[in-house]
Amino acid sequence: MQAVGDAIMTFDEIQTLTPRGRYAIKPYPSFLQLHGKTFDYKIPYDSVTRLFLLPHNDQKQMFFVMALDPPIRQGQTRYYFIIFLLPTEGDDFEVTLSLTEQELEERYGGKMTKHMSGSLYEVFSRVMRALVGKKITVPGTFKNSNEQCAISCSNRATSGYLYPLDKGFIFVHKPAVYIKFDAIVSVNFARMSGSAGISRSFDFELELRDGNVIHFSSIMKEDYTRLFEFVTKKEIRVKNSNKGKPVQPVDYEEDETSGSEHDAYLERMKAEGDNYDSEDEDSDFVAKASGSDDDLE
Repeated sequence: MQAVGDAIMTFDEIQTLTPRGRYAIKPYPSFLQLHGKTFDYKIPYDSVTRLFLLPHNDQKQMFFVMALDPPIRQGQTRYYFIIFLLPTEGDDFEVTLSLTEQELEERYGGKMTKHMSGSLYEVFSRVMRALVGKKITVPGTFKNSNEQCAISCSNRATSGYLYPLDKGFIFVHKPAVYIKFDAIVSVNFARMSGSAGISRSFDFELELRDGNVIHFSSIMKEDYTRLFEFVTKKEIRVKNSNKGKPVQPVDYEEDETSGSEHDAYLERMKAEGDNYDSEDEDSDFVAKASGSDDDLE
């Protein structure tokens, strides 16, 4: 895949979690180039099945996630997800695109302008949405006990964040995995015993229609009630080994501390959020993990 002409713009030194590193991100009309010190990747826009914009629990960063099918490869490692980590703080990002206003209007329907400025994550997401031609999925109404959009947990012994969305769950970042609700047969809540028999955390399992089980562990007990209410509201079957009855919430005091701040751009995205084409073009793209050191064929 050859680059014809100049890049539309360049985002310098963007941090990516998968594949890990810092890359110059150069959008071209038909593909996205990630140029790093060691590796280069070229991603055709038509291989991008979904876009996500997810607030980090530290409120200082955003995960911008691109789901790919087919994945990009580096040796035997396949990456089904590209995960960018973008700051929400700092000076505004300003850029001048190499296209005329007429070209931007004709090709992208005015979704980009000749001169763009704002937070880095805001400009980045606006550009990616216009080039890929897909809406961006953002968190819906779910909040954990600290009024954040994600639940801290572990998958395959690696810590990360589980985001309950309007139509599925996504875990970031290693291995990243996205599971649509219609791929889930049931979920299971399991207590984990701590010292003196006191449970301080629980596990959350997703049993999928293809027979796989995805296991999320070390979720703090304070998040039990909200997660249980969420899956119940979504009418997902709750399965438990205790005679088919769901595990009862452990006793705790609700933490009413709100750690979230108003984000005008994310609110605008949320007004559209978790909205994607009814044709659901990636209906076969379920629970594919991102590349990792043990992700070999």
